[in-house]
Amino acid sequence: MPNVVYPLVVTLREGLEAALVIGIVIAYLHRLGAERRLRALWTGIIGGVLASVVAGVSVYYLVGELEGVAEYTFEGIALWTAVIVLTYLVHWMRTNSERLQEFRQQVAMAAQETSPWPLALLAFVVIIREGIETVLFLAAGTVSEAAPGMFWLGATLGLAIAVALGLALYRGTVRLNLRLFFDVTSALIILFAAGMLAYGIKEFQEAGFLPGGAAIWNLSGFLTDKAGLGSFLKAIIGYDDNPSLLQVVAYATYIAGVGLYYYRFTGKREKTAVTAG
Repeated sequence: MPNVVYPLVVTLREGLEAALVIGIVIAYLHRLGAERRLRALWTGIIGGVLASVVAGVSVYYLVGELEGVAEYTFEGIALWTAVIVLTYLVHWMRTNSERLQEFRQQVAMAAQETSPWPLALLAFVVIIREGIETVLFLAAGTVSEAAPGMFWLGATLGLAIAVALGLALYRGTVRLNLRLFFDVTSALIILFAAGMLAYGIKEFQEAGFLPGGAAIWNLSGFLTDKAGLGSFLKAIIGYDDNPSLLQVVAYATYIAGVGLYYYRFTGKREKTAVTAG
């Protein structure tokens, strides 16, 4: 089920992140004795979900209406934008814990307001941020997707697992090593982003905006990226059976640069924590 992997990881990660944040808000409201604000919180959550769905449907149909150069250009922009956001996401997850106290202060201030709308707005922003990111990543992932049914099955499954895990974590019925979870998904995301960067280059080359579109090898007869193992590798590591030189160089450079930064940054943080302890 190769076409399930990418959307499942994306919606699982983004959905769990949103569920954890909302869980923190609910727990903190109970601690503050502000349960009366839960209705406003759920209003913001529902609004964020609906807005995300509208954005997703709009992007899906917009892509379907494009053809030729316009289609290549839009897909290239979507892929590269996703690469930028994914790269920032990898960094942000390593520094997220340092902002938790500031976030709790925002929740406390919103709960103390006379009007319920500040808390509803806070919940809306949390959900719409994750929702828009998910829409962007899924839109980029549908480029050259041969089995859209399996793709959307993976997205739905990942979201369902995220909601179930978030609820279980909130109730304390399951324990999850969140650092390990985000470290593993960050490594996968680095691979996803490298593949998107390379495929974005291909889209821009087909649109005529970038030179060097000739393939430096063609393995389609040996391991096609349209089915089987090649399709699985395409979903996991961005495998392309006929890449250009620019694609190969960009792919390798991205993995080397971002991977080195991520693991060195992680190692420094762990070393600092041990020293401080």
